[in-house]
Amino acid sequence: MKDKIAFTRRVMVVDDEPDILILYERIFKKYGFEFYGARSGEEAIERVQACRPYLILMDIMMPGMDGFETCRYIKTKMEPENVPFIYLFSNKVSTDEINKAIKYSNADGFLPKTMEFKELIEFIENLFQAGQKNEPFKTVSDCL
Repeated sequence: MKDKIAFTRRVMVVDDEPDILILYERIFKKYGFEFYGARSGEEAIERVQACRPYLILMDIMMPGMDGFETCRYIKTKMEPENVPFIYLFSNKVSTDEINKAIKYSNADGFLPKTMEFKELIEFIENLFQAGQKNEPFKTVSDCL
């Protein structure tokens, strides 16, 4: 694996499961990321302006404002509209729901929650490297 990513790299994870956020926080901090967590779409909207993440990983199915609505709101009504959004989906999410996300919310990619953390970190490292070179956002398949 490459050297750790500089601590200035900010990642926000939005998931209504507190244990999931704790797990992601441990993993991302281990690899030198600045981590921000939010337990709802509403909390993500409140925090995104303050923390200015480079990447948002978001659960799709959450009570209240779901991942689709949150992504759409941030991308259309807030300043960081160019922040890449990657949906984290579980086996419970159908292909129809993923297609809805593509059409409705303008998400940039999708990753399974069951993805190995090593692969997730590699994907994000590749994404950050592209950003440092001012390359356009890469698709999930290009970064793996």
